[in-house]
This record gives sequence, C-alpha cells and structure tokens, in this order.
Amino acid sequence: MSGDGSGPPGGPGSPERIRIFLRLRPVGRQTGRVVLGATEEPPWVEFNVPRNPAEGLINNSRESYRFAFDGLLPPDAQQEEVFERVALPVLRSALDGYNGTVFAFGQTGSGKTFTITGGAERYADRGLIPRALSALFAEAAKRSNHTYTVHISYMEIYNEMGFDLLSPDREVQALEDLPKVHIMEDEDSRMHYRGLTLHRCDNEEQALNMLFLGDTNRVVAETPLNQASSRSHCVFTLHIEVRRAGEPVVRRSKLHFVDLAGSERAGKTGLAAHAQLKEAKYINLSLHFLEQVICSLQEGRAHVPYRNSILTMVLRDSLGGNTRTVMVAAVAPEAQHIEESISTCRFAQRVAMISNRVEVNEELDLEVVIKRLRAENTLLRQELQLLRSGAAPDSDRGAAAGGEVGEAEGPDAGRGVEQRAALTEAEQHVLRRQVAAFVEDPSPDAALNVEASMLFIRAAFDMLKGMFEYFCATSPAHDTVAEHKAVLRERYDAARALGAQVNATKKRISELKAGVEQRRLARSMAALLRQQQGGGGSSGADADEEARVAAEEERAKGLIDQEKAAYHEAYSQLKDVKAEIDGVQAALEHARSPWGTAPQPAPSQFTQQQAPEPAQQQQLLPAEQPSEPPADPYAGVDAEVLAAAKPLLTGNHQADADIIKFYQARAALLKGMQ
Repeated sequence: MSGDGSGPPGGPGSPERIRIFLRLRPVGRQTGRVVLGATEEPPWVEFNVPRNPAEGLINNSRESYRFAFDGLLPPDAQQEEVFERVALPVLRSALDGYNGTVFAFGQTGSGKTFTITGGAERYADRGLIPRALSALFAEAAKRSNHTYTVHISYMEIYNEMGFDLLSPDREVQALEDLPKVHIMEDEDSRMHYRGLTLHRCDNEEQALNMLFLGDTNRVVAETPLNQASSRSHCVFTLHIEVRRAGEPVVRRSKLHFVDLAGSERAGKTGLAAHAQLKEAKYINLSLHFLEQVICSLQEGRAHVPYRNSILTMVLRDSLGGNTRTVMVAAVAPEAQHIEESISTCRFAQRVAMISNRVEVNEELDLEVVIKRLRAENTLLRQELQLLRSGAAPDSDRGAAAGGEVGEAEGPDAGRGVEQRAALTEAEQHVLRRQVAAFVEDPSPDAALNVEASMLFIRAAFDMLKGMFEYFCATSPAHDTVAEHKAVLRERYDAARALGAQVNATKKRISELKAGVEQRRLARSMAALLRQQQGGGGSSGADADEEARVAAEEERAKGLIDQEKAAYHEAYSQLKDVKAEIDGVQAALEHARSPWGTAPQPAPSQFTQQQAPEPAQQQQLLPAEQPSEPPADPYAGVDAEVLAAAKPLLTGNHQADADIIKFYQARAALLKGMQ
C-alpha cells in the first residue's frame, strides 16, 4: 500500500483496488493507546487495549491491534492536505472520463461530515466537496481545447427512503416536503433514479449554491455523541460530460461523495427518543447490508446482495464495478471509543480487498457524427453540381496540369475524388506547382485550371491564402503599418486627454463667470434696498463687505484669465495633435496601398466628434471674439431716471435693464401721486 494515494490511474479495464485512508479526530489529551506509524511503508495504526483484571487471571483476550492503510491523516492534518491526498486524484481522473467515489465511514462524531462537507466557522475548514467544486472549474478552465458540462444531484437516504435535497421550486418545511426518489434497475443492470433532479452548473458559485441548498434540507439531530449528528446517508454526485474540440467522442463520468451516517451500537449512544431509536435501527441495518456486500465481494461469491438496501444499490458501481473508489475511515482515538475504532478499521481492511475494473466511459457523440455527415453530404452535392455544370474534359484538365496528373495515381485513385476527405501528397505536390506557375505568370490572361472537385478548389484557395499571408508578414510595409498604428493609437489617446482638458476648462470658465454675475447682482440689490430705506451712505460694515466682495470678484477675474490661457494652450495643442493624426493616417493609407498611392484620408473619429470647429470655439469664449460694437442700451431712458439709477449699474446688461425698469416704474408712480 502506498502512502500518498496519488498514484497514476491503471490501464483501461485493469483491476484496481479500493484505496483506504485513516483519519483521526483531534483530541484534547492523548491516551497513549493509539500508536501511529505514519512514516513507515505502508503506514499503520496500532490500538493497545489493556486486559481487564476483573475477568480473572486466565484472560486470553488480545491486547494489540495493528492495521495498515494507504495513507494516514493524523489529528493535525489540514483540510487542504486531506483533499490533495484523497479526492484530487479521483477528481482528475473523473475529468478524463473515469467514474469515481469518495465515501467516509465511522462512528458518530468521528468527523465524517467535517471531512466530506467541512465546517462553517472558517474558510480553511472547507471539506472535500467545496474544494472539489473549486478545483473542477479551475481545471476545466485550463483545458481550453475541451468543453465541460457539469450537472449536480444530491440525494438523502433516511429510514430506507430516498429524498431529493435539491428542490428549489418547493418550500421545504419538513422532510415530507422533499420529493421522494425511487431506484429502478433495467435489463442491463443499470440503475435509474426516478424523482432525482439534475441541475446544470456553469461556474463554482452556482455549484456551491446547490450544495448549500442540499445541506440546509438534510436531517440532523442532537445525540449524546454529537450535537449535530447526521441521521441519514447522503450522496452528492457530479455528472461530468467532456467533449474535445473536433472529435466525435464524448466522455461521461460520475463522481460520488458519500457521507455515511454514524455506525455504533444503539445501546452505547444512549438514545431514548423513539424517533432516534428508529433512525439508529435503519442506519445500522443499511450498514449491515453494506458489510454483507463487501464480504460477498471479498470472498468472491457468485451472488452479491446489492438489492437489500437503497444504499448498496447506489454504491453498486463503487463496490466491484467501474469506479475508482477511495474510502476515508474516521475514528475517535479516545479510550472509550477504542472498540468502535477497531471495528471501523476492520471494516476498512475488508473494503481494501475489493478490486474494481476501471474503464473510461466514452462513446460516439451522435450529434457531432450527424453534423459531420451532413457537411460531407453538402460537399458531395456541391461537387456533383460542379461536375454537371459543364466541367472541362479529362483530356483538357490533363493538359492544363502539364501532364502531371498521372503522377497522382495511387491506392486512392479508384475511389473518386468526391469520396475522399483530403488530397494525396502527390496531388498536393502537383497542385502546388500549378499554383506557383499561376502566381509567377505575368500575363493578365493567366488562368489556374484544377480538377473539377471542391477538394482541389479549396486546396488551391488555401495555398493562395497562405502565399498572401506570407507576403503580408514578410513585406517591408508590414512593419511600417504596425509602427503607424502604434503612433496613431498614441496620438488618439493624447487627443482624447486634450479634449477632456478643453471641456473641463470651458466648464470652469462658465462657472467662474456665473459666480461673478451673481455677486454683482447681489451687491446691486443690496445697494438698492439701502437707497429705498433712506440710507444715503453706507456704514463701516457695509463698506467692509463691499471691499470683500470686490476682492473676490478680482480674484475670480484672475482665475478666469488663467483658465482662458489654459484653454487657448490646450486648444492649440489639440490642433497640433489633429494635424499629426491626419498625417499618420495618410502615411498609413499610403503604406497599405500596394501601388503606393494614398487615397484621401477619411476624417478620424476624433476629428468628427471631439475636435472643436471655429464656430464652436466662438461659442466657448464669446467675450473674446471680435464683434460689432453694441447699441446704446440706455437710448430712450429719461435723463432723471438714468441719473438716479446710474450709481447702482453693474455693467451686466440684463441686471442693468432690470434696475432701470425699476426706477422708471418708481418715477411713474411718484408722478401719479403728485
């Protein structure tokens, strides 16, 4: 027995023994009754049971029990180590089309569920199933030439009845709400599960959601040996379908993770409730039938009682069938559990003597085969239509080939071109010479005459395409085009940055101008209110406020001047970049042209969308553009009204117009009162 459990898979159909691992639950204090030989080959564990003095002087009971395993998982073994040694080799073989099973066996509270599913307190406590899901999709992503389809099923066996734990369409309040699963066997001894649903998962997150849903619906109860004891057997199955690109073969495999319920004597558990005693009875009964199957396989009996229980029917392929199986025997090394630990190890030794015949599960994918046959049928119809449409006679084709068609005669000559999938080497050689002569012929009337067959026509086009690609790759203009593309990409990025800078500057100028106008308007309205209230002059506080506002206005004007300068500079740079882009585009078109003539470059996307036109520039800075002198805004205003309002005018046409209208209304009102 090897110690790592990661040996290479056997050959197709070769017998392979079930591998067994022993995992010891961590304990607070070592009793000294359990001795591990983890560094020896094969690894072993020894249980020391002292004799009971109460049985008298004559006592021939055995004091030492030693068992060998394929691997030992000590109490300090981490979940990652357990996965890499136990489940990872089985998972990788499942991705290659081999069935696999990993099941945990042991007494209640020995760590079976923690091994299979994991703990919920820490991320590092993830069990074999979550880690297998993560590794499955990670490994599938690495194999880019394969297509993987994953379906998940989760079944619970409780009191010899099967239940589907994955029922998202139902609101589960009790176990009776779950759909029941019935197992049936066909004439070829294949098992079919009626009522068990399969759920497709395209990523790790969907698969974990299915796992969490199933774990939520499981039956657990508190027992004297475990506060959250699994009172049922659970089977989590990954259905994997693998297709390789371009091949009509599909591989289908199943990977089972089985968490068996605790095995112990009902009297030792201290169960008093009627329901829990009934659960323990069915658990021990199903495990008894499982042991019967293992003993029958070990002894080589003609009849193996798989049909005695649902559990043995589910594990039929895993025990003596076409499955790579690994068992984890979980034990509790405390002194009071030594007898149950020895019983678990004995069970594991019997399991290790069973051999499975492992074979890859592959078959022809009928959909791919039908698709390929349809493509071949279409090709044959095209060739037949080509031949019927008036192809050149054989003598003409022979003359066009330069008398070299006879060299293509061989074993495939009698089959007919339309019945073959590829040209022979001789036919390819002749066709290559014809294509080369056609390319080297400078005459404008040169023609390429090939066999009236789609195979020859497609092969000729492939050769011409290869020549053109080689010419493009080796042409001096190829490097020039690449350089121009890099420069053009760089200039586009610079133009986008400058365009964003110009727009931001324009926005800041507008905001500063709006702020200045608001302050001027507020100052005018304040002065107007003071004049209406009869205040001829302003107080010291008002003078300070006006000085502060004037200072802010001067600072805002300075910022506007700075932003205008930045705008002009950015806009100038933007025009330079636009000119560079136009030049690079022209050079690129010239390099692409095989005759060296460059067509007129089309406006670039940037010049169409981001480069401001002169009219737009006038809209950005209307105050700086030359314009006609404005008309007198105070024409037609009474001189007295204008003299009264003039101290409050701000220079803003709209605000000044409102102030003059106010004084005109005031003057009209006073005149009416007089």
